[in-house]
Amino acid sequence: MILLAIAAFATASIDVTPLTGFENAGSPSVARDSMGNVYVAFGQGKAIYIRLPERSEPVKVADGKSFALGMRRGPRLAIKGSTLVISAVGGEQGRGRDENLYAWRSIDKGRTWSGPATINDAPASAREGLHAMAAGKDMFAATWLDLRDKGTRLYMSTSRDGKTWSKNEQVYESPSGTICECCHPSIAFGSGDKPAIMWRNSLEGCRDMFLLTNPMAKAVKLGSGSWPLNACPMDGGAIAVDRDRLYTVWRREGQVYACEPGKPERQLGTGVQPWVAIGSRGPVYAWLRSSGGELVVLEPGSSEPRVVADRALDPVIASGLDQTAARRTVATLVWTDTSGGARIRRLDLG
Repeated sequence: MILLAIAAFATASIDVTPLTGFENAGSPSVARDSMGNVYVAFGQGKAIYIRLPERSEPVKVADGKSFALGMRRGPRLAIKGSTLVISAVGGEQGRGRDENLYAWRSIDKGRTWSGPATINDAPASAREGLHAMAAGKDMFAATWLDLRDKGTRLYMSTSRDGKTWSKNEQVYESPSGTICECCHPSIAFGSGDKPAIMWRNSLEGCRDMFLLTNPMAKAVKLGSGSWPLNACPMDGGAIAVDRDRLYTVWRREGQVYACEPGKPERQLGTGVQPWVAIGSRGPVYAWLRSSGGELVVLEPGSSEPRVVADRALDPVIASGLDQTAARRTVATLVWTDTSGGARIRRLDLG
């Protein structure tokens, strides 16, 4: 059983999922509400669940579909006011044959759920299984790798309430005919409550990270270096916004880099599957030194990362004010344990 509520867990890691019945749970997504409460969504088999702040047993959100899980495929969770939305890619057959991008909504803090709403308006166009979803002040936005036309393209849809989603908009088509086919996109709300989107491109023989600071802006390459590669590294990085300042983290070859738009990249260390969130003193980064290996965290003001888990996959972070700890900024780190289930740990950022 889980011995600690998510809202009050200590700096040691604990289980998000019960020790029995959820051994294959994984692909977590984490979000914090305005009161500092922590919510974790995850998948297992043909079901999507959410762990609520003061409830030991996960709540089932959806079942009956073959959901895309693993390698950054999986549910995404976002919170706007009192509304929670979980998105996930799934299909009756699955395995890249018939999947759509779906959204479920809760207006009672996750206790009950309605849906699904289908976000992609071309059937099975989200079958690659890779997407991102975020909440701004006034809307939710989802972006995904879309296969409705020849090549892989980047699409987006928005929703005011998490229930009804807008007509799909193509936000990027690569001149090469396809963006990177197996790297997940990232999305976060920035200045003017407009979504910024990052993805790995495939352009002139290189697999570099590109960014749109809003859907109407011009796509720009991140970093000064390039990665000549005729394959997909299956690693899309992450973005986070602090007021008008945007932070990105991503992998090139075997190294993890942090980069702000228009500035040179900064090498953080060897690894894969990086993620980023914002603390009061700057960004906090997490990544794996190898797939299924050590999970490390680099906190603001630190020059060297520290190890927080020995065997991990798919780490994600969410940050915010902890209402129970004198309003200190904390980050919530969640990952899949390779021995089974998902785990969570709090990082006090000061």
